[in-house]
Amino acid sequence: MSEAVQDAWTRALMRDRPDLPRAAVERTRRLMDENINDASVSGYEHLIDTITLPDAGDRHVLAAAIHCGASVIVTANPRDFPAGPLSCHGIEAQHPDAFILDLFKAAPDEVVAALRDLRDDLKNPPLAAGALLAAMSRNGLSASAEALIAFEGEL
Repeated sequence: MSEAVQDAWTRALMRDRPDLPRAAVERTRRLMDENINDASVSGYEHLIDTITLPDAGDRHVLAAAIHCGASVIVTANPRDFPAGPLSCHGIEAQHPDAFILDLFKAAPDEVVAALRDLRDDLKNPPLAAGALLAAMSRNGLSASAEALIAFEGEL
């Protein structure tokens, strides 16, 4: 994830959820930077001007993906990343629900363990497995939540 992507999601979240304290959003961003190994991408900037996308403001995302050799761009707006400009780089855009569902189909034990770890980290307030699945569904991850219902006891 590039610094520009971090800036974009932070701005969008603060715009869409003004009820969230800025300090909490900044804390989440900092924790992501500190705990997701090899997630930071830099050195892609020279590629930005060579890319054409429907929204020029999204070119940095594809540039970073090309630079780091990604095969997937996970986005809630896959139409912003049409197949043509991506496929020539061996990249596809996937909605987060499709991405999680594909991961679950390929490695169900690992996805269940990751969600269990996520739930275990939620202490204030704690979140029951059913509530986690309901939150996933409410937030556009309905197919993934439905697939995981059978594993609710393991989450």
